[in-house]
Amino acid sequence: MQPTADELDAITRALGELLRRCREERGWTRDDLRRAMFPHVVDHEGQEDDDKGVPHRATIATWELGTRSITMIRFVQVCAALKVNPGDVVNQALDRVRPAAQLGVILIDGQKLARSTNPRLQRLKEWAASRNGRQFGALTSTAADVIEVPPAALGPLAALAKCNSSQLIDALRDLDPDRS
Repeated sequence: MQPTADELDAITRALGELLRRCREERGWTRDDLRRAMFPHVVDHEGQEDDDKGVPHRATIATWELGTRSITMIRFVQVCAALKVNPGDVVNQALDRVRPAAQLGVILIDGQKLARSTNPRLQRLKEWAASRNGRQFGALTSTAADVIEVPPAALGPLAALAKCNSSQLIDALRDLDPDRS
């Protein structure tokens, strides 16, 4: 399931807030962060050095406010300077967004799964038939015939289906309850 523009904006804001919080927990200003990222390039006035690609403190502010997206490379550089794990920051940001938006949750129509002839889904069909509406790990039913699959469950389900997550997502697209 593709995230909406609103969900992407929410992720951008959450990432920025987390980066700002990490910076402030270290007691750093934005100029301190710049110096940590580029210790031998940044001047003392905090101006951008165009030749070296050092972000201006105003650019850092736009990332922290979520008004401007940060590139992956720059995000990793900021995290390295702050000595935080980029994956942890991303997961925290997604956790903040998911409760409101259910970002990335795949819905499966149980009836469509039961009727599916896709061999890749055979083990999932057996699993769904055995669960009888019970909660199974991170998967929950919102109705008798709809199963919610959060992103964290894709890996284990792909292993059950003996394929990778991308192949599983392709197979599950046909099972979307909103798709005719």
